[in-house]
Amino acid sequence: MKHPKRPTSPERHIATVDPVLGRVIRKVGPPQIKLKRGAVHALAEIIVYQQLSGKVARAIFKRIRVAAGVKRLSAASLGRLTDKQLRAAGVSPQKLKYLRDLTAKVLDGSVKLHGLGHLSDEKVVAELTTIKGIGRWSAEMYLMFVLGRPDVFSAGDNGIQTAIHKLYGVTQEEVDLESFSERWRPHRTVACWYLWRSLATE
Repeated sequence: MKHPKRPTSPERHIATVDPVLGRVIRKVGPPQIKLKRGAVHALAEIIVYQQLSGKVARAIFKRIRVAAGVKRLSAASLGRLTDKQLRAAGVSPQKLKYLRDLTAKVLDGSVKLHGLGHLSDEKVVAELTTIKGIGRWSAEMYLMFVLGRPDVFSAGDNGIQTAIHKLYGVTQEEVDLESFSERWRPHRTVACWYLWRSLATE
């Protein structure tokens, strides 16, 4: 009796089809992708982290949570914070508007975060980008690290672009990165994780 073949792990598949990224995989080891819990919490974190260093963003986001008195933000707990409290935490005027729009749209039901898991990747992007401050990149991060979608590629991410340039010697001006990523299907989320890790392990 033949035993069914065990499915190939994402990293093994990537290493087989792409020896260049395979070298990164052997150096880094198995992927460590931890999914974030709490839709509003995750989106608020994404907004806060935009265009800031990790250290600065972590400090701001921690102050927001302390001010709210919660470990994980909800639309209600975020909505209870005053503008003064958010500004004191280090939130810029622009991001304050984004957080207010996130809160308002979740509370009035115009954005239904609880139903996103049943939508296609592109429909999730379309839904999330109705929130001010959430563009395609932010929606892709949500797909990867909240919904755990396995085949997301973030062509507009600076880290991804830099990693591809360093590993393969090509730039987004020379190749279409979306087409370039086809080699890693159906595991492009894991491929992105290794591209990011390649920059941290130079």
